[in-house]
Amino acid sequence: MTTPERFGIRLAVLGKTRSGKTTALYRLLSALIPLRWSKIIIFDGKRDTLRFTTADPRVQFFNNRQIPQFTAALETAANGMAQRYDQLEAEENPAPVLIVADEIQAATRDKDHRQQVKMALMLISEQSGALG
Repeated sequence: MTTPERFGIRLAVLGKTRSGKTTALYRLLSALIPLRWSKIIIFDGKRDTLRFTTADPRVQFFNNRQIPQFTAALETAANGMAQRYDQLEAEENPAPVLIVADEIQAATRDKDHRQQVKMALMLISEQSGALG
């Protein structure tokens, strides 16, 4: 089985409304979830389109009514980046974290949490390549 640390990717799925972005994401998640992730964080800004993922106990699922909880999960992942660096320096191989956001603008437009969401995503994006 392929291991996710071989990917080291960040992916954006862009397109017009009703062009199949969520369907593509659904299929991608169906293939990715069985891989070796330590944690899976999923945000569904449409509400519950991706709820099928919650059958896996590693999944932390948040919809557009749970932005404070999603923000906390993102910040925890971002704050864990230093620990992941320490593990790599100790020649350990930490299992990667999968973060998926569909309709992320629902969180980045939230007046109470937008700054924290943006900062956490920026930190994760900047450091994730080096961490696999």
